Amino acid sequence: MGALRELVTVSLLGAAALAQAPVAPQQPGDPAAGRSPVPRVVGVDQDGWPVFAPGGSTPPAPTPAAALRAPAVVDPPAVAEPPAAPAERRASEAATAVLDAAAALAPLWQRIGSPAAFAGLGGLRARCTLRVLDPERGAELGRREFEHLADLTAPRRDRLTLPDRRVVGRDGESVFAELHGLPMASLAAAARGELEVLGLLLRAPFCFADATRFEIVDRRSEGAVDAPLVAFELRPVGAERAAWEDARFTLVCAADSLRPSELIYRLAAQRPTRVRFSDWRVVRNGVAIPFRRELVDARGVTTSVLDLDAVEVAEQLLDLDFRSRR
Repeated sequence: MGALRELVTVSLLGAAALAQAPVAPQQPGDPAAGRSPVPRVVGVDQDGWPVFAPGGSTPPAPTPAAALRAPAVVDPPAVAEPPAAPAERRASEAATAVLDAAAALAPLWQRIGSPAAFAGLGGLRARCTLRVLDPERGAELGRREFEHLADLTAPRRDRLTLPDRRVVGRDGESVFAELHGLPMASLAAAARGELEVLGLLLRAPFCFADATRFEIVDRRSEGAVDAPLVAFELRPVGAERAAWEDARFTLVCAADSLRPSELIYRLAAQRPTRVRFSDWRVVRNGVAIPFRRELVDARGVTTSVLDLDAVEVAEQLLDLDFRSRR
C-alpha cells in the first residue's frame, strides 16, 4: 500500500496503538512554534492515493486579491508608451485567466449554491464513515467512524475526532494530535496527509472558486452523446502549488444539470485519481453538498467510500477547536 492509504488505515482504521512521543511546549510569544510546512505531493501510490514528501518548506503567501483587480481606466497618454515587458504581460494574462475562471464556474453555483453561501455557513460538523473495500470482491476490509469539524471560511482549519479519543487537527500550517488529551508527535506526522485530503474533499467543489488557490486552464465537452459532460481543468496557484506540486484537478459536471459528478486529480505524468460525488443534499440556504464520495481505480471499481452520515451547521467555532489544548 502507498503512503496515504497507510495513513488512513493506521491512523483512522488501524487497531495498533502508536508510540507516544513528548511534544516540546510552545514558548509564549513565539508565533512559529508548532508550525509545520504544508505537505508537498510528489506522486501517487498503486491505489491512486497521493504520496506526500517528508518535510517540505513553507509555501509562498497566496496572491493578494488586490493584484487580481483590473486597473482603473485612464485617459491615454499624449506620448505612446513602450510595450509592456514580458514579465508584466505574463502577470496581466495570469490575472485575466483567474477572472475568466470565476466566470466559467458561475453556472455551477446556480445549481448547488454559491461559494459565498457555502462559506456563510461558518462551520460544518459531519459524522463520517470511511470504508475500505476489496477492489476484486467488493468486500469491506475495514471501516472507521469519525467526526469532521471544518471551518468553511478557511481552507485549512479542520478537526477529526475518533471514538477512541484520538483527536487530530490543523490551523493553517500548524498540525496537532492528541490521545486521551495527551500530545502525540508520531500521530501528528501521519495525520497531516489525512487532513489535507479530507479537508479538500469536504470543501470540494466550492474550494475551486477561490482564485487565490486555483485557476482554470481548460474547459471541454466530453462523455457520450446521450450523457454529455463538461470538464473544467484547474491548476493550483499560490500556497496550493506548494502543496500539490505539478498537479491538475478536473471537475466533471453533467452538461444538463451542471452538477459536479466527479473530481479527478493528476500528479505530473502519473495516472489520475478519481473521486465520484453522489447523494447531493441541501444543508442550508440552498447550499447542497455530496453526502457520498467514492474513490475508484482505473477500471472504475470502487476501492473506498466516504459517507457523511449526519451533517449539521456549526454556527459558533472557537480557535481552540483547531489547536492543541495542551
